[in-house]
Amino acid sequence: MSEYLTVSAEQGEPEIFSTIQGEGRHLGEPATFIRLSGCNLQCIWCDTPYTWNWTGTNFEHNGDQKFVKENEQITLAVGEAVNRITGETAERVVITGGEPLIQQTNIVELVKQLKEANPNIRVEIETNGSIAPTNALQEQIDQFNVSVKLRNSTMPEKKRLKPRALKTFAEMPNADFKFVIDTPDDLEQVLTLQTDYDIPTDRIYLMPQGVSQEEQVAKSQWVADICKQNNFNFTPRLHIALWGAKRGV
Repeated sequence: MSEYLTVSAEQGEPEIFSTIQGEGRHLGEPATFIRLSGCNLQCIWCDTPYTWNWTGTNFEHNGDQKFVKENEQITLAVGEAVNRITGETAERVVITGGEPLIQQTNIVELVKQLKEANPNIRVEIETNGSIAPTNALQEQIDQFNVSVKLRNSTMPEKKRLKPRALKTFAEMPNADFKFVIDTPDDLEQVLTLQTDYDIPTDRIYLMPQGVSQEEQVAKSQWVADICKQNNFNFTPRLHIALWGAKRGV
């Protein structure tokens, strides 16, 4: 039986594209992105609301725009996804969303086939950290980028912070933690989570909240100052700085 992925669609085509990694440890490196659709959280400032904020739902979002689900999703066979991804030139693949771990069973098959097609491929997953990865997924993924949501996301704590999942990620040497910082007061939550889950300082990245170039510029300096004071890593949203909110770049 064939495996399928629910992929974000732009103008009827699956959102698979070559770009550079805009965040985290591999910032600036060439990468091929595949954006999966669907999410178990609904963050107020999410920069990809077209993966979950459907017409007919009562979810709130700063953009105040609803999306027609049938126009924003496409079902793609794993084999077809492999063909499209390996047709690009970058050997770093980033699986993003939405929340990819909703579909982790079929992601395992995707990554297995990708690495069979090209053993040099390295795969990252971007996740909100609320779903624990299976052992099978951990064996296949080279890098987990865990974007744990703080109160500024407006998500209830019991929904965004799942102790078993966070403990699993914290114990994985190939998992980095990214926190979106909206105000200086957010630092207290980061420090609490670091203590509670024993997250190594060198695996913590702080990123200014902002889905526009102007927001990123306004917050970057003081977020960088917080990083200096706490020995955390700073990460921008480089793709926002370069292309704004444009999709597929």
